[in-house]
Amino acid sequence: MYESPGVSFLKELSDIQKIGQLIMPRIDFNNSDTVDRAEILVKDYSVCGFIIFNGELEQVRETTSFLQSISEFPLLFGIDAERGLGQMLKGATYFPFLMSQGAINDTESVKKQAKITAEEMLYAGLNLIFTPVIDVNSNPQNPIVNIRSFGDDPQIVSELGAIFINEIQKRGVLSCCKHFPGHGDTDMDSHSTLPVIKKTYDELNDLDLIPFIAAIENKVSAVMPAHISFPGIDKSGKPATMSEVILEDILRKKLGFNGLIISDSFKMDALNGFGSEVQNTIEAIRSGVNIILDPEEPISLIENLSSGLNEFEETVNSSLNKLFFHKRFVNASPVSEEKLDFEQNKKASDIVSQKSVCRLKGSSLKNNKVLLCVFDSGKDKRFEFLATYLKDQKINIVGKSTSPKKADISQDTSIIFIISTTVSAWTDKFNLSVETRNFINSFEDLENEKILLNFGSPYIASNFNFFDTVILTFDSNKSCQKSVADVLVGKLKPEGKLPVNL
Repeated sequence: MYESPGVSFLKELSDIQKIGQLIMPRIDFNNSDTVDRAEILVKDYSVCGFIIFNGELEQVRETTSFLQSISEFPLLFGIDAERGLGQMLKGATYFPFLMSQGAINDTESVKKQAKITAEEMLYAGLNLIFTPVIDVNSNPQNPIVNIRSFGDDPQIVSELGAIFINEIQKRGVLSCCKHFPGHGDTDMDSHSTLPVIKKTYDELNDLDLIPFIAAIENKVSAVMPAHISFPGIDKSGKPATMSEVILEDILRKKLGFNGLIISDSFKMDALNGFGSEVQNTIEAIRSGVNIILDPEEPISLIENLSSGLNEFEETVNSSLNKLFFHKRFVNASPVSEEKLDFEQNKKASDIVSQKSVCRLKGSSLKNNKVLLCVFDSGKDKRFEFLATYLKDQKINIVGKSTSPKKADISQDTSIIFIISTTVSAWTDKFNLSVETRNFINSFEDLENEKILLNFGSPYIASNFNFFDTVILTFDSNKSCQKSVADVLVGKLKPEGKLPVNL
């Protein structure tokens, strides 16, 4: 195992090894050949490590241990676990979206989530987390950050982000905050297209950069730049991923960041139109990116780049020095042997769900005879759990519909609108259609008790001003459904404070 970087060490590396160490492909356990391919990438191409998708906890634990055992150099195993390891791996703990922590705004709550996430990651042999999201969600129409952010207050985002970073890193997991210099003021999904933010540096410095400055002051290990163009800073129009102005002049020199710069996924469509994967990679490395994440064709990419290494070898050597320096700080063992109490971890997640529920107006349900009207951007039967739970609370559900007719609703019935939205790559599930909004608003003149249960984006609630009671939470998992139902029937006092302005 490598102890410390240096000139003599770098001279011993082959061109393939030098380039391989800057590439982090994916392991996707939904693909049957993924581990066999990973073994080739480790043995023959000396990749830096892998970003993990899907799979089961024990399956990942076994795989990371095996790959570490055959690798000449320590491997980084990264994962998108913004909502806990259960976001990606079956058998691990799933937390609601980070905006839930913004609604709680409590130091100990964030520490607990970070601690549980780090411990479960180390158990699985993972040592790099692509979180926290420290974008300030200043645009209500943001389709991809939104509830992944702590909120729209840069101070709260800074404080909670720094707490998460400190807690996760002191356990031997590297934290990569994202998406520099800020993805919060977009109305486009960078997975699908290249967003453009026209802010000047001073405008970014007044809002978006504040959490990144705090993260750097708290010694965050890595920063992920956004696949976003900032023409007010870099007139070339290149995304931050390939902008020397943004990465070297601002992130390195102005803000003093000395850690790793890890790109966002190279599979994202925001990079289309700039060049081939090889050309975009060279541009990103020359601009200051140290690790290229999730390329489409890692083997051909490494082979192509290594054949022309002499053109940018000095930049590559600089990246390798940073990389191996940080590899010294990750947990050295293949996997952690620490016994975990997953039942207690699940209870901790449930507490986040409970404490983050916000009641914007109104009171507990006044009538036990209700009609449920469900508008869900996700799974058709997701809210069967909520309906069943309400029945267990002695609520008489007289019907469930996605298109109720006002004339069919009796005066002694309360109508509960359940609206669920989310953020997800390459989709449009963060908002309601104009037709759906108009349909719901058509019930304004109904004299019955009218209740909105809003799951996901809190901005949806601003479309409606006629509800007697509005209760919202930031995820739609069963724990959040139960918590909202408990607030609705008066079993739970809502404690959450809305972390964004509507």
